[in-house]
Amino acid sequence: MDIKTDLYIYISIFFSRIFKNCSLTNKYWKKFTAFTDYKLFNNKWNHYKIIPLGTYCLPRVITTVNKLKPSKLNGEKTLPFDLAFFKDMNKNIDLVINHFDDIFDEQKEGFSYDKENKYWINKKYNIIFNHEYNLNYAELKSLYEKRINNLYEYISDKSKHIFYLIAVFEPLSASKLEELYKYTKELRGDDKIDIIIINQSENKINLKIPYVHIINAFNYDLFNDINLWNNWVAHLKSLKSVQAKLFFRKITNDLRNIILSSI
Repeated sequence: MDIKTDLYIYISIFFSRIFKNCSLTNKYWKKFTAFTDYKLFNNKWNHYKIIPLGTYCLPRVITTVNKLKPSKLNGEKTLPFDLAFFKDMNKNIDLVINHFDDIFDEQKEGFSYDKENKYWINKKYNIIFNHEYNLNYAELKSLYEKRINNLYEYISDKSKHIFYLIAVFEPLSASKLEELYKYTKELRGDDKIDIIIINQSENKINLKIPYVHIINAFNYDLFNDINLWNNWVAHLKSLKSVQAKLFFRKITNDLRNIILSSI
């Protein structure tokens, strides 16, 4: 456990809850905490890069809250798997390896606009762009082209150790993880690569692959119930509920141990 960091996180979250209802105060509080985060954690951030890889936005959310990943105010760029719901992990890996070749091919069957929910979907890759409301096709494509470029910029940065972070509710293919590792190794020209899986499925994942690390979090049923009701982000960011605190502590401690032992 990193007691000093944990204390800082809980104090900053406590004051964030107080200031959030006043837009002006909240604005300057966010800038202050971003500056403080940079001073406290930038030395760590300089050694590695966490790359969320789906299947939903938990990897980006939890690593920003626990200060393992910089916030947007500290210059962290948004990546393609940060926000949208990429529901098929095997296809996510195919997208990375194929440079997202046909993800926005509107001529392909299955790429369409959901008028009721006001977002786009891609049935071929099982994607719901549920955070990009009211965008037309050109706007969505332009936005994700930037995020895709950011992804390969981060992957290619040899000065940093790469940690792919995946959250899943279903078992993964070991061969697909090996494909991802091989592709990244060839692209970078080094082996400073690890894959971390937050397993929220009911079945324990056991993969005997040296660069794959499993965090089995399936026994946190109360938090998973919150997750199903779609308010888990608020719970994690505020850490008000017991379920969120237990889940946060488990994932954060395991992530810290994996990262520190790997770089």
